[in-house]
Amino acid sequence: EVNNIPEAIKYNLKSMDIAKASSDLNGMEANAKELKELYQQKANYKLALEYGNLYDSYKDSVNQLGKERDLAVLEIENEAAAQERQEQLQAAALRRKYNLQYMFITIVVVTVFILLIMVGMFKVSTLAIRVMGFLSLIFLFEFIILVLDQKIHHLTHGEPWKIWLIKIGIISFLLPLHHYLEHKLIRYLLSRHLITVRSRISFSNLLKKKKRILSSEKKEES
Repeated sequence: EVNNIPEAIKYNLKSMDIAKASSDLNGMEANAKELKELYQQKANYKLALEYGNLYDSYKDSVNQLGKERDLAVLEIENEAAAQERQEQLQAAALRRKYNLQYMFITIVVVTVFILLIMVGMFKVSTLAIRVMGFLSLIFLFEFIILVLDQKIHHLTHGEPWKIWLIKIGIISFLLPLHHYLEHKLIRYLLSRHLITVRSRISFSNLLKKKKRILSSEKKEES
């Protein structure tokens, strides 16, 4: 074993040169440790001390580098977590914004139909009724398509041919339904049935009915 020490020293010196050339601190640390122990076995305590100091220095550098690496990884993880939280907040804000828009559209659609019913209770032109009926159903069916569009994109993952086929199926169902409902709605409004309903539930008629009831009650008492 003693005869192999010079060869081992030679090997570790070459290995250290390679490690230095490639800035391999772990390799330099291992070679310095080996050389320290080899020179101790050879009783060359001066070189053993020199490589012992080098070993301690490389070991401290490796430990420091490890700490810096761990710190860098921690910073990256914290930054990624902060980025994820920011994206979640942005997504939540976007959902709230979209929900408010959906709510607003819903209110508009409901308001249009209420106005349509109110228009039907008064004597207005046939053209006005037709236009209001057409627009109200357009608003309703466009809102339905808008809601379905979000679900279609989620279901198909945005694949164009799937979206195309599904929308063909939806339109082939909604278009005849739209024409049917438009015909029925406008026909009902033009029949002036709502005017009759309004006259029955008007405030003046209710007041007259109440007066008749009170009058009949007084007659019965007398």
